[in-house]
Formats: sequence, structure tokens, C-alpha cells
Amino acid sequence: MWSPVEAARRAQQAIEERNDAVESLHELGMTRVEAERVLRRQRAEAYTRLKLGKADSEWSPSNAEERKAWLDAQCSEAQAAADLADVLYWTERERVQHLAATVEYCRTVIATHRQARVD
Repeated sequence: MWSPVEAARRAQQAIEERNDAVESLHELGMTRVEAERVLRRQRAEAYTRLKLGKADSEWSPSNAEERKAWLDAQCSEAQAAADLADVLYWTERERVQHLAATVEYCRTVIATHRQARVD
């Protein structure tokens, strides 16, 4: 489990990655709303895979480093799907609350993965 400082750092990094992803999609001709939808869909797909206990082709239960990288990617995707329109107007308190929610989601991802390994 990450320390609160590490979790906050990872969450902030994920926000920056999400913003970069939206900008990249926007530069390719998508509106920001379309880019947001793409990222939300990715999050929903990742979450569904986790809830169903299904894995990506990248998932390798026998390799701890690959599992960690995959989990990190899932947490980044989850963060990337945040509501971009609202982010632009968030107060500092709302940003902190969002980071806390992101950390909690990542913990859920990790717990789901651990449970899948046990089962």
C-alpha cells in the first residue's frame, strides 16, 4: 500500500497524464467533450474487467513487476476519466477531495487484484 504522500503524488501525476491525453486527442481533431468520453469509456472498460476478474493480455499473474505496471496503468486510466469540464473550475478543496477519491479507487483496484490472486 502506498503512503499518503506517494498516493497523492501518483494521483497528481495521473491528473497531468489525463490532461495531456485530452490535449493530445484535442490536437487530433476531437473536441474536449469527445476526448473526455473516450477517456471515460476506457475507465469503464478497465473497471468492468477488474470487477469481472478478467485480465488484459498484458496481465501476467506469474510476474509481480508486470502486475504492478498493469495496476499502475489501471489507476492512471481511472484518473484520466475524471470529469474534465469540472476540473477546470475546481477549488483547492475540491482538488484534494478528488485526489482522495482517486487514491480510494486505486486501493479498490489493488484489493480486487489481490482478491483475484487469492481466488
